Amino acid sequence: MTIKGIICDFGGVLVLNGQQPVHQKWIARLNMDYPEIMSTVFGSDPAALASIGKISEQEFWLAIKDLLNLDDQEAIDFSQEIFAEEQLNTDLIALIGTLPPLFKKAILSNAFSDARDAFTKLFHLDQLFDLIVISAEEGIAKPDDEIYLRTAQRLQLNPWELLFIDDMLENAQAAAKVGMAAIHFKDVTTTNLEIKTLLRSQGVVFSDAN
Repeated sequence: MTIKGIICDFGGVLVLNGQQPVHQKWIARLNMDYPEIMSTVFGSDPAALASIGKISEQEFWLAIKDLLNLDDQEAIDFSQEIFAEEQLNTDLIALIGTLPPLFKKAILSNAFSDARDAFTKLFHLDQLFDLIVISAEEGIAKPDDEIYLRTAQRLQLNPWELLFIDDMLENAQAAAKVGMAAIHFKDVTTTNLEIKTLLRSQGVVFSDAN
């Protein structure tokens, strides 16, 4: 067995958040479809700064208020509702739970300064994962080579001993560049099958019989 650990992205992989009915008012209010809203907000300069800890999450939402020309109450509602009904990817979580006990498990997320509380207190992911690496705490973000290498080092594994999963193709490609096996998350069924197929080819024995 050469692959001895798995690294997962958070948003769009471990937690899924698609368009929900509550988003319809923002689609109408901003005159954008849901993907455009998400790309405008989280592809913005404030998001880039927040993801490497240069501004706080509070400062980020203040900047988004100005970017979208929202009033005070709208800004509060938007920040609370944009991730409404965010759900754990229970199928992937279950699959990871069937990996051997000594198989290392990590989260590597481009996330803001308050993210660790959400990961641990809301979703309790620290109960399954050995390591959580958050870009805002590190001062660097995917697809920077260093954040992948830093995660591997903390797991005490070489990059080629790790499988990385991300819903952003650029981030998966960057992981492959440093030597990791990489899977671009497309949907739950396809990704779970790819994980099982790859790891079984490396001699990993899952605890389930499927």
